[in-house]
Amino acid sequence: MLALLACTAVSAQTFAPAKTTPTTSRPSLQQTTPVAPAKVLLVDDDESDNNSNPASGKLSASDTFYRKLLDDRSIAYDTVVVPRYADGPPLDKLKGYSLVLWYTGASYGGNRDNTAVVSLRDEETLTRYLRETGGAVMLFSPGYLNNALGAGGAALWAEKKAPFLQQVLGIKGGRGLLQRFKEGSVVSISGDSFTVAKSPTVEIQFSAIKPESARTLFTAMLDPDGKGTRAVTVATSNAVGAGRSAYVGFSFENIANDAGKAFAQILQAVGVQAPAESNAAAPVSRCNADDEDIGGKCWPRCPAGTARARDSVRCESTAPVSRCNADEEDIGGKCLPRCPAGTARARDSVRCVAG
Repeated sequence: MLALLACTAVSAQTFAPAKTTPTTSRPSLQQTTPVAPAKVLLVDDDESDNNSNPASGKLSASDTFYRKLLDDRSIAYDTVVVPRYADGPPLDKLKGYSLVLWYTGASYGGNRDNTAVVSLRDEETLTRYLRETGGAVMLFSPGYLNNALGAGGAALWAEKKAPFLQQVLGIKGGRGLLQRFKEGSVVSISGDSFTVAKSPTVEIQFSAIKPESARTLFTAMLDPDGKGTRAVTVATSNAVGAGRSAYVGFSFENIANDAGKAFAQILQAVGVQAPAESNAAAPVSRCNADDEDIGGKCWPRCPAGTARARDSVRCESTAPVSRCNADEEDIGGKCLPRCPAGTARARDSVRCVAG
């Protein structure tokens, strides 16, 4: 699955909020039609139930994940569901959008024309789209690199000539599906770390990338050539004429912590500006108004003049605490007898003198 973002060359593209983003499946290549004109085309090409039987309308984990990424930012989009082992949408369809987000889930292998992921015809279509429109393409497809480079061992880490890989993705070699079924983490160029965790529905996949003209977006600790584990590129962005592409070679759906933040960084890499997540709600407390939530437990609020102690349970007075007796006063940390009536503390703070 390729997720390539296409953006204008003149300036970063800003997306208008969507009024609706229906995703009901229909036979053949299908698309949703939001009330507001969409600028994003979401290409569902993950070989799941709705690709095999569009009438079922059943969405896979990948389908739900990528729709939510866009919905959470109120980005209007149309959806095309690619039938199983078929080419994706034609160039005329893509030209109506400034961004194409293409994903293949955990799919890989398939026919010689790569129709299980991004087909040879799809490669030609995406290449022309980027060069002719200056748009952006985001390709989320660990399995694509496996198909493009072929099966094999560490020798595949060497350069391999493949027009789409080199000219569009800016990649000169790699190892497709180098690591599978094993949890890991990725680190973005901004230093943010994201856990890639096991999922009951999407297989964990990492494909190692050897960039050529591409810029690294994310790395993971892998050993692509038997020379030791190290930080290896697993996602990139690249300039293609006036447009930009982004390729993500790991199972992005399996990010367990803040996938939205990781997605925003990919959008930024291809020059796309999108609204912040709109579904971020303030934490909801189950405590009563006269209680406060302390570590998930409800405790009575501390009375005026007191504050929560370090143990987060007791309330302690905020007034200074003196160790002196009632008939003494604390003077500089010392307890001295209070001055008798009609006298006051002298300037030396020790003696009492007539007032």
